Amino acid sequence: ADFDNLAVIALAVICAGGLAYALIYPFLSGEVKADKRREAVAQTGVSRAVRGQRQEDVTAKRGNVEETLKELEQRQKNASRPPLQTRITQAGLTWSKKQFYIISAILGALGFLAPLMMGVPLLACVAAAFAAGLGVPQWLLGYLKKKRMMAFLNELANAVDVVVRGVKAGLPIGDCLRIVATEAQEPVRSEFRYIIEQTALGIPLHEAVLKLYDRMPAAEANFFCIVVSIQQKAGGNLSEVLGNLS
Repeated sequence: ADFDNLAVIALAVICAGGLAYALIYPFLSGEVKADKRREAVAQTGVSRAVRGQRQEDVTAKRGNVEETLKELEQRQKNASRPPLQTRITQAGLTWSKKQFYIISAILGALGFLAPLMMGVPLLACVAAAFAAGLGVPQWLLGYLKKKRMMAFLNELANAVDVVVRGVKAGLPIGDCLRIVATEAQEPVRSEFRYIIEQTALGIPLHEAVLKLYDRMPAAEANFFCIVVSIQQKAGGNLSEVLGNLS
C-alpha cells in the first residue's frame, strides 16, 4: 500500500513538473518574446502598408486634381479665342459655318445694293457692304451670346440647388444632372442635356462636364465644372461646395 501511495505521489509530481515545464519553458527559451516581436513586426508591416496605400491614394488624387486644373486652364486660354463654330453654339444658334458665311454674303450684298439703288456713292456702298457682311453677323453672335449667358446664369442657381438636394438625398451626381436636363429652364436644360448625351456616348462624366465651359464661358459655369470634375476624380463633399456656389 505504501508503495502504491509513493507511486501515485511520484506520478503526480512528474505530471505537475511536466505541466510547469510546459508553461514556464516558453518564457525561459524566449519563444514568448519572439512571438511578440513577430506580432509587432507584422503589425508594423500592416501599418506601413496601410500608410503606403493612403499615401498612394493621396498622391493619385493630387495628380488627378492637378491634371484637371491644367485641362481647365487650357480650356480658359482657348475660350479667349474660340473658333467660329463654337461662337455660333455659344449664341444658341444651330447654324453651320457654311450657313453663317452664306447669310453674311447675303447681308453684304444687300448692304451694297440697297444704298447703290438710292444713289449713294460707290465707295460708300462698298463700306456699307463690308459693315453688313462682316460687322452685323459678328455683332449678332455677340449679342445673342450675351443674352443667352444671362439667361443661363439666372437659371443656374436653381439647377445647382437641385443637384445639391439630390446629392444630399443620396442620388448619384449623374442622376441629379439628368433631373436638371429634364426639368430646368432654357438654356440650362439644353446644356445639361448635352452633358448627359456625352456620357451616354461613353465619355466620362468629368470630361463631359468640362465641355460646359466651352459652350458657356462664364465664371460660374467654370467653377461648377471644376467642382464636379475634381469630385469625380478625387472625391470630396460635393453638396457643401455646390451649396456655396448656389
